[in-house]
This record gives sequence, C-alpha cells and structure tokens, in this order.
Amino acid sequence: MRNTRSWPRRAAAAILTLTMAAGLGACGDKADGGAAGQSIEDIMKTAQANMADVKSMSYDMTMSMEMKANDETLKIATSGKVDQIVDPITMKLDMNVDMGEVGNMNTAMYVAQDGDKYMLYTGIDAGDGNLVWQKQEMADTSAFDQMDARESFDLYLSSAESFKENGTETVGGAEATRYDGTISEEDLAQVLEASGVMDQFSSLGITGDQLDTMLTDLGDLPISLWISKADQIPVKYEMDMTAIMQSLMGKMMDSMGAGEDDKLDVANVLVSMTVSNINGVESIEIPAEALNAAAA
Repeated sequence: MRNTRSWPRRAAAAILTLTMAAGLGACGDKADGGAAGQSIEDIMKTAQANMADVKSMSYDMTMSMEMKANDETLKIATSGKVDQIVDPITMKLDMNVDMGEVGNMNTAMYVAQDGDKYMLYTGIDAGDGNLVWQKQEMADTSAFDQMDARESFDLYLSSAESFKENGTETVGGAEATRYDGTISEEDLAQVLEASGVMDQFSSLGITGDQLDTMLTDLGDLPISLWISKADQIPVKYEMDMTAIMQSLMGKMMDSMGAGEDDKLDVANVLVSMTVSNINGVESIEIPAEALNAAAA
C-alpha cells in the first residue's frame, strides 16, 4: 500500500470496517404478484434451494464508505470480482481497495481443494504493481467461507424479515423482482458472528464481555434482494450498513480508550453483491507464481 498520509488508528479502523463489511451475509408476508401466486416465504425458500444447486458462478462485490474525524474525511471504495466452482471447491478473488490519498491496494486470492484439505494462495500488492504471493494449507474452509456467495445469500434469505415486493428491475440483462426487508437486531448479532466480524474484534484484544456490549442496541439492518424471474435464483443484494457500522465502530473505539481526536463518524457504508455467469465457470487456473510461492 502506498502511504501518503497518516491516519494511525483511524486508518486501522477503516481497514477493520472493510473486513467487516466484506464478511457480510422467516419471511411471512404474501406477495401481491410473485411467481405463480407463491407467498414471499415460498419464493425465498425456492430461491435458497435453487442457489444451493448452482455448480459455478461469478459475482461482483462493491462497498463504498465515508468516514470523518474532526476536519478529515476518508473515503474508501472497495471492489472485488470472484469466480467460484462448487465441487471441488475452487475460487478466484481479485480485490481493489481505494483509500484516495491514503493509498490503494490490490489483492488476489485463490482457493483449491485437494481431497479433504484446501490450499489458500494470497497475493498482495508490493506497491510496484506486482503481487507478493504466499500459500497456506487449510484443514477446513473456515478461512474463506465468507467468500462464498451461496452462503451469503442463504444467510440473508433466512435472516431477513417482512420482505415486501418492490417492482421489477433489470440485473445483468435479465428481469429480476426486488424484495425489501430488514435483518432484525436479534438475527443481526448471529449474522455478524457467522460472518467472522466478531473474530476481527477479538484479534484486536477486545474481550468477550466487550463484544457482548457491542452487539446490543444495533437496530435493524435494511436489505434488498433481487431474485431472477426466469429461474428464481437470487442475483443481487444491497445493504445500507451506515447506522450499524457507526454503532459498532463507536463502541469499539470506546473500548480501546480512544480520545476525542480518534472518534469516528461513519457517514456512509453501502454494500452490494451481483451474481452473473451462473453455471458458466468451467475452470479456474492458478498462476505459477502462486503455486510456487513460499508456504506461510
């Protein structure tokens, strides 16, 4: 990363926020339209089942965030593109984090299954446009489960409440029905824990009691889901995480004993994922420099 400006704890907090947002993944109302008069609950269950049957796909992830502290503003734009094959597990991730004057970072990641073990290859921008690679053998999928779009959609489809149908839009050139709802505060805590967010806080030395306090009074999380009309597969989601992140970051900084100069105002956090090329990813080739990298 190129550092052209110093935001010591605020920059660290921004990176944590990015990690948190990247990690993020019973419907009872009746649809006025929907597929063949189905209830929204049935539509969501069908979408979950259809997504579970997907063999491969690509998806684009974006997050925009703006944070303020005193008279300084930090804007961060994150974009990532993933190709995924379900069996055997094979994944490719290319991600860019643009922090404006603070710096810009590119990261690549590959995952390959070998029997009951998994290889994780990570390439980080050295600052000159070249990636420095390392590889690591994993005994399970916990290190990269958060990259799995199927898991994210399954989590949100089962956690969001009171979905309402909100018209039809074009997503990836095809018609999709939009549904707006919320993830309740009670389910949100489970979503955050399942996404690995709380592990990130623990890595900063925040105790279990502090984590429990941080998960209180978060409010509900608005979420919109788009489900394709042709095959009833979820193809997009959007979340406005501004209020949630403001609460979490404020509590985190308080628990770390931050002074007034380190206080953060999270002005904007928007997260989205769009799916494409369903069952169209036939192979993923891992570059030689990754295969030949030193083991972590």
